[in-house]
Amino acid sequence: MSEPEKDEKGGGIGSAVQPVGTSEPNPPVRGIPQWRIMLAHVMDFFTTFFGFGFLLAALTGGINEGGFKLEGVPAFLCFGLIAAYFWIGTQYAGGTIWQRILRTRR
Repeated sequence: MSEPEKDEKGGGIGSAVQPVGTSEPNPPVRGIPQWRIMLAHVMDFFTTFFGFGFLLAALTGGINEGGFKLEGVPAFLCFGLIAAYFWIGTQYAGGTIWQRILRTRR
């Protein structure tokens, strides 16, 4: 008689251990709905634009009766802060504010 055949895991024919990948296929995983991801991005942009805009306008004297007005360097600085917010939020903070609220972190 010959020895039973061995698989890569060391179990013989009929062993209870199944190699990885031979089990039943997993059910399809549903991802995060695309509308929630887009809504989080839009809400983050508006939140940071108005937040950083008012902050920089208050520091540079750009607040007027209708809101705020940024020109020149403060405007570029505002967009730089917005870009930094998205970069730091996604790379280091585990998601931006609205990504956390809407549970769209990946």
